[in-house]
Amino acid sequence: YKGRDVAITSNTDLSERRRREQELRSAHETLEDAIEALTEGFVLWDEHDRFVTCNERYRKFNHLVADKLTPGTHWLDFISAGVERGQYVAALGEEETYLAHYRARGIKGAVGQSNEFQQNDGHWFEATNQRTRQGGTVGTRVDVTGRKRMERAVRNSEALVRQVLEACPVPILMTRIRDGRILYSSPATKKLFRMDGDEQDITTRYMDSRDRDRFLSVLRETGRVDEYEVELKRADESSFWGSISARLIEFRGENVVVSTTNDLTERKSVEAQMARQREVLHQSEKLSALGELLAGVAHELNNPLSVVVGQALLLQETTQDEATAGRAEKIGNAADRCARIVKTFLAMARQKPTQNAPLDLNEIVHSSLDVVGYSLRSSNVDLELVLADDLPLIQGDTSQLNQVLTNLILNAHHALQDTDGKRTLQICTQALPASAEVEIRVSDNGPGVPDEIQSRIFDPFFTTKDVGTGTGIGLAVCHRIVDSHGGAIKVQHSDLGGATFTVRFPTTSAPAVQIGEGASAAPQRVGRTILVVDDEVDVGEMLADILRADGHTVSVAASGRTALATVSKQDFDIILSDIRMPDGDGAFLYERLKADYPHLSERIAFVTGDTLTARVKDFLESAERPYLEKPITPGEVRAFMHALVGE
Repeated sequence: YKGRDVAITSNTDLSERRRREQELRSAHETLEDAIEALTEGFVLWDEHDRFVTCNERYRKFNHLVADKLTPGTHWLDFISAGVERGQYVAALGEEETYLAHYRARGIKGAVGQSNEFQQNDGHWFEATNQRTRQGGTVGTRVDVTGRKRMERAVRNSEALVRQVLEACPVPILMTRIRDGRILYSSPATKKLFRMDGDEQDITTRYMDSRDRDRFLSVLRETGRVDEYEVELKRADESSFWGSISARLIEFRGENVVVSTTNDLTERKSVEAQMARQREVLHQSEKLSALGELLAGVAHELNNPLSVVVGQALLLQETTQDEATAGRAEKIGNAADRCARIVKTFLAMARQKPTQNAPLDLNEIVHSSLDVVGYSLRSSNVDLELVLADDLPLIQGDTSQLNQVLTNLILNAHHALQDTDGKRTLQICTQALPASAEVEIRVSDNGPGVPDEIQSRIFDPFFTTKDVGTGTGIGLAVCHRIVDSHGGAIKVQHSDLGGATFTVRFPTTSAPAVQIGEGASAAPQRVGRTILVVDDEVDVGEMLADILRADGHTVSVAASGRTALATVSKQDFDIILSDIRMPDGDGAFLYERLKADYPHLSERIAFVTGDTLTARVKDFLESAERPYLEKPITPGEVRAFMHALVGE
């Protein structure tokens, strides 16, 4: 200026600008501190998807590609570097597919969305993106590894529980208490109820809906129910008895029922079977007691019957007066009939093993009617006998076949009890030459046997009688006995209107064995010295009379001790002893003879009216000596003596 260098200056007050710059730096530092203080990883991309800034946590989360977090780096380059360096587990082996997905979507395509992924260090992250007002993108990453591990543990726990429930053989059910909706049912439950996968309501599985109301009433009151027995039904409408045990729990804010159901079908069947067996045992005990009673009664009856039968036959043989002989014959026939009835009872009560011998089925009919005939007559049952003449013989056991026929007659008699009007029982026998069989039919005009149970009528424990009246074993025993004889039994409708039981047996060509007077017509030619031991004086004397009439020399003793005193003074060829006696019974006598007179223990035989009680049976089996059952006839005594002498 005017030849001189001058400086033109201007002073500006920068205080305000400096203040604003300071405030801006302070705000920037506050923002940086805030971003760094975040527990999440933070990143900012500009409107061109280029990196602007991030916090240290974001760098740490992306430590494999931290070098790419520089201003100006494009977002896709950052992602590509992570894929190339194996940062993302989902991209391993699928790099191109993974990158193609991100190229197509872009960073802005993920705005407002949340994405979870796992990195190769095992950590899980949740990433979210939001837009800024300038068009940029703010991204956050949260480490959710702990939550993922917890979720995995829960899933594993749930999987374990489900696996246990699915494998558990016990049916397990979870239902809502308010409406019975099924929340869970195990495979065992579905199998038990035969449910398909769409079953949703448990209330339909109760035969009576009121049962569930009663069940829930107890459950609400106590919170638990144990072994609640109820009739249930399956999806196919079949019913069964079940036992429910349940607990009341809270699940997702409401009360639910966790229960298990046991199928009681088998247990109920076993209980019913046991009840039937108890009834059979009870009947068996009664029969055993009755057998003991019968043994005592038979013993008391057999002795006087033996006297009546024996003396009547002796009188008939020895008298010269025809009228007296006729009266003796009538007495003998009546007494013999009584004896047959007693022997039939004893044979049935004894249930001895099958002793096959040729026999006439018509005789079985008559001997069975000796036992049950009075019951039929007293009940106004008309008995019709249609017995074939010259019926072929069959091979069998008399007592067991008597038991079969007696049972069939008594069953028919029972069926006729409620029949109004005429009551008819018909017994028919006939020969069947074409099949070499004989047939016996027992028919009645009672109510008959319904078709639906005819196939089960011979099953053990099956009975149509009231509880306490029948055991269901009678016809089963009949079937077993008939089958053991090679025969067959069946039931069908009768022409009389009721039921007909038909029994068939194969015939035999062997001659019938006659037991009675003709078994030993002639007395012994050589007299023997015989000792008769019986506490019943009349029986002993009657037996002695029969033997003396045959030429034997007979002594009589009233007890075992008296017999021992007698044999100490005299030797005997044969000793015939009763078993049940006071002052030394037959067993006592036998044991003393074995000890003191061994040769006489091999000459002793027994004549007894009691072969049914266990003690006597055991003794006879162990002694293995011959015996004759009372009541006795002269013919039976002679036959017995023939057998002893022959032995």
